[in-house]
Amino acid sequence: MRAALEAQARQLGLAGRIEFVGRLDAATQSGFYARARWYVSVPCSDSVSVSVLEAMGHGCIPLLSELPANRELVRDGVNGLIVPDGVQAFDVAALDRLAADAASIAAANRDWVGAHALFGPSVAAFVARLEQSTPRPARTAATPTP
Repeated sequence: MRAALEAQARQLGLAGRIEFVGRLDAATQSGFYARARWYVSVPCSDSVSVSVLEAMGHGCIPLLSELPANRELVRDGVNGLIVPDGVQAFDVAALDRLAADAASIAAANRDWVGAHALFGPSVAAFVARLEQSTPRPARTAATPTP
C-alpha cells in the first residue's frame, strides 16, 4: 500500500510533510518520535496498542480512533483525542487546545507510561501479585526419627 499512500500524500499536497520510512531500529525510531508532537493511529479494531504506549512514552500526543482500548489510555481532549466513528477529520480547535498545552501533556503521558506500562516494572508487579495471591504450603515441624 506504500505506493498508493505516497500518491495520496502527493495529491493532498502533503508530499513534503509526510515521510514513509518503513521498519526502523529503536534509535532511529526514537529520533522520529523526538521530532514529532502528534501520533495518529486510527485502526478500526485493536487491543491496547504497544505503539501508542511507545509514542506516549516519547511524549507524543495521541490522536486515536474510537476503540475501547484507546479509552484506557486517552482522556479525550485532555491528553489526546479520540475520533468518533464516522468522523473523517480531527477537530482543529481541539488540536489547538492540546497544542497550547503540549509540553505538560507530553510530560504527563511520559509519566503515565513510566508508572503503568513499562515491561519490566509491569512484569515485576504481576509476579508480586501472583505471589501474594498464591497460598503457600503450610510448614510442619520436623519430626525426629527414633
